[in-house]
Amino acid sequence: MCGVCGRDLTPDAAFPTGRTTRQQMVAAQMLTGLCQLVSANVKVIGRAEGFIVVAAGRPLTLCATARDVWLTIHAVTPQASDALYEIPGALTARYSGEAERGLLRALMSEGRVALLWDVPSRAE
Repeated sequence: MCGVCGRDLTPDAAFPTGRTTRQQMVAAQMLTGLCQLVSANVKVIGRAEGFIVVAAGRPLTLCATARDVWLTIHAVTPQASDALYEIPGALTARYSGEAERGLLRALMSEGRVALLWDVPSRAE
């Protein structure tokens, strides 16, 4: 539940102990940073109720969880999956605290899970 407005939030595996609006905003910056490594086409905005994915030439997409964000990003920029396997140096320097690194690892993990389980394979 949102501590500010009292609305129920969809559980998100990237935030196992719950999430705050600040955490959502930091996570959105991290997601945008990961995407910028492969394409400047996507931006993620953090909101109390989830995330908004902005991509050139597409309508805004509201996502409740980090996994939903990755599914949306993958639909727009399939090469974004290249950013899911090691933390880039620029993000390592920017997010040097242990809690921030843990969140970054969790976001990347959710992206890998989304690609493994939720994105149809090209062979299908």
